Amino acid sequence: MARVLVVDDNSMNRQFLAQLFAYYGHEIAEAADGIEALEAVASFRPDAIVSDIIMPRLDGLEFAKQLRSRPELPQPPVIFYTATYRLPEARTLAQAAGVTEVMAKPSEPQAIVATLDRVLGAAAAGLTAPREEAAHRRPRIVSSLKRQVERLEEVRHGLAQAVDGAEEIQSRSARLENLLRRTESQLESLQSTHVKLLQVEELGLNLAQERSLASLASMVAASCRAILRAGGAAFGLTSPDGASLRFFASEGLSPRDRATLETNGVRAPALARVLAEGKPVRLSETALVRDGLGLAAGVAWALVVPVCFWSEPHGWLLATRSQPQGPFTDEDQEILMSIAFQAGLASQNIDSYDELQKHDAELLLEVMERRRTESALAASEARLRWILDNISDCILAMAVDGRVTYVSPAVRRLLGYSPEEFQSLNALELVHPEDIVEARARLVSPQAMVSGTRTHELRFRAADGGWRWIEATSLTAASELFGDGIVAVLRDVSERREAEELRIRVKAEEASNEMKTMLLSMVSHELRTPLTAVKGFSSTLDLYWDHLTQDEIRDFARIIDRSVDHLSNLVSDLFTFTRLASNTLKLTLEPVELGEFLEQQVEQFRIAEAQRRFDYARPKQRFWVAADRLRLKQICDNLLANAVKYGAHHQPIVVGLRREGQWAQVSFRDFGPGVAPGDLERIFEPFYRAPGASEVAEGSGLGLSISRGLAERLGGTLHASLPADGGFEVTCRLPLTDRGAAAAQP
Repeated sequence: MARVLVVDDNSMNRQFLAQLFAYYGHEIAEAADGIEALEAVASFRPDAIVSDIIMPRLDGLEFAKQLRSRPELPQPPVIFYTATYRLPEARTLAQAAGVTEVMAKPSEPQAIVATLDRVLGAAAAGLTAPREEAAHRRPRIVSSLKRQVERLEEVRHGLAQAVDGAEEIQSRSARLENLLRRTESQLESLQSTHVKLLQVEELGLNLAQERSLASLASMVAASCRAILRAGGAAFGLTSPDGASLRFFASEGLSPRDRATLETNGVRAPALARVLAEGKPVRLSETALVRDGLGLAAGVAWALVVPVCFWSEPHGWLLATRSQPQGPFTDEDQEILMSIAFQAGLASQNIDSYDELQKHDAELLLEVMERRRTESALAASEARLRWILDNISDCILAMAVDGRVTYVSPAVRRLLGYSPEEFQSLNALELVHPEDIVEARARLVSPQAMVSGTRTHELRFRAADGGWRWIEATSLTAASELFGDGIVAVLRDVSERREAEELRIRVKAEEASNEMKTMLLSMVSHELRTPLTAVKGFSSTLDLYWDHLTQDEIRDFARIIDRSVDHLSNLVSDLFTFTRLASNTLKLTLEPVELGEFLEQQVEQFRIAEAQRRFDYARPKQRFWVAADRLRLKQICDNLLANAVKYGAHHQPIVVGLRREGQWAQVSFRDFGPGVAPGDLERIFEPFYRAPGASEVAEGSGLGLSISRGLAERLGGTLHASLPADGGFEVTCRLPLTDRGAAAAQP
């Protein structure tokens, strides 16, 4: 029997592996991510570890690297069990992390057990249940162990006589080994410092080429975390007046810690002290709370250094570590100061570069304006006539009734008429019937005649009877050259219009292809987890049915059933989403009384989620809307299910219905953590999930997008808000029918 640690953020995958290994007599411990796994290694001391790669907080690759870098911890072999990477790619990543064994997810139970046996160094025992086999071998093992104990006792007596003479040699050897270990430790420390300094130097070269402060901030935060092996890092640059942060970036911080630092970037006492004194500050967990940084309780140490340019602090650089990572050293502080110096110098260069760019642009505009003025002053009537006769664009002068008073020779190339022929026609009569009303309004109406230059695109009939798209840039003329009326520059834009239409079609196709790509990516990811569970548990049932208890069989069946339900819901969402996207969803509208309808939906959830509390008071008034019952139920199910997933378990889910003018307004509110204000609209984008949502519950990212699409198809709206007293609220507004709009009926 061996100790096996299973690391996976998916509970069904952990349960499958844990029960499989326990069936073969191994002792099992579980962890949901790399941070929990490091703690479990210290306490459980496993003989082998089976780990996923993609996990929140600390992924499998980083977990393996940190494990190998901490010699005080046990160093068992690690097996990667992943569905994200292909095997060649996963093996390359695994080798970089010191891992030699990789399995694809899903794999057959026999293959999983065989790999574990190979890593543990045990001979494969086929599929015979090890518990039963161990029971037959136990008497023989006990007898053999007794004989070995007797032999060891005889050897112990012989060795005791030789111990006294060897003690002095052992003492000298121990001192030499201790000196060697200290030397090796110092050498490793020097090598580590050398690598970090090379990384800082490379960072400085990269920052010197950067021209965007936003990109620089992200690069500095990421490099700081990687070089110092910190749990998290943040970089802030203050505004010119020092009252706020103008740029902020973080790496490895939770959304809450990121928001706290970004909000209090100049007001937090510890950060304000660094900005005021220009000196680094180290903080313990107690000091973090006292100084008002407000970071999460899991942060044990923090190091803050100033970022200076123009010889003054204009920002700060922060690194954090959790308890297992250890405190920051003097060497860490010097390295962080070096990174901050490089960041300050690069920020100063970017500001200087921006000022030069701005100055160059102003000079260029001044030169261009001067040239235009000189050109206008140098123009003459003779040159103007020559331009009118030879310019590629057609110059047209006409009266407000459409009579042509002048047209340049370019009309022949533009429309196929000779100047004399065109001058005998009425220009407005050549305009396409669909464009004539707008043409009169934009070209010769009283309002247009008193305005300045105006540009309009319209269709003119050419000499061959076809239609040409013409861009007309016109202005009111009152001169001896053209007489009263308008002067217009005509340009053929038919090819441009065709190109624009083609561009729009191409863009639409690209958007469609991108949506298809996102859809395929999401489907691939979302289908794989339940399929893995179905595959694993069904294979286990097939192979080990006779060895499983009834409780185990029922547990496996329930997991398979939940996975199939998840797949069914996903397929239904995809079906609705594609119909909404292609505008092919058909609705069957009928009168629906919302008060009674909502009461039925809430009651269904009360039964299904008996441990949760739902608050809904049906109004005395009646609210009639024209809706498709199936799609209206789909909206309610999505919003209630979201409230169940993300709402606080000890708080109620509140459903409300009230009238707002000619609208019925339905609200669904929970008292969970909600979302960041910047995500209130993004959560309605297809496939988007707010940061941290995947850690709370599974989902496709389509529910809210589908709900909004259905609400809009029903003539309504759907939006989200963050109530002042906490929680999260989604409101659906639907138009009342004539019966409901006339009066709310008792």
